[in-house]
Amino acid sequence: MAFTQQEETDIRKLMNDFIDAMRPPEHIRPQLDYGYRLEGQHVFIFEIRPQLNKPEILRHSDFAKITYVRNTSVWKIYWMRGNLQWDAYPAPPTGTLKAALKLIDGDKYGCFYG
Repeated sequence: MAFTQQEETDIRKLMNDFIDAMRPPEHIRPQLDYGYRLEGQHVFIFEIRPQLNKPEILRHSDFAKITYVRNTSVWKIYWMRGNLQWDAYPAPPTGTLKAALKLIDGDKYGCFYG
């Protein structure tokens, strides 16, 4: 089940603030930037970089997925492994998206930012 319209509005506000805070300076953004997208009950965070052999093509590479589990009202966090498989982040689910974003930002296990 997808997010309600109000939930989506609240999520977009929170995500816009989160992405704005992590974006690199303006002059670096053509080479590295960040974005997000909503799909169903998932929020994906990704890097935006030019393709090496064709710099005019921008590639979006997911590195974090946050899934809302409605029946338990928790947000589960996943990270993209080197084999391109999602793996559960080694922290318990959170009660809010804001708390999940705080865990991703801190990344004490080095899953998202190396």
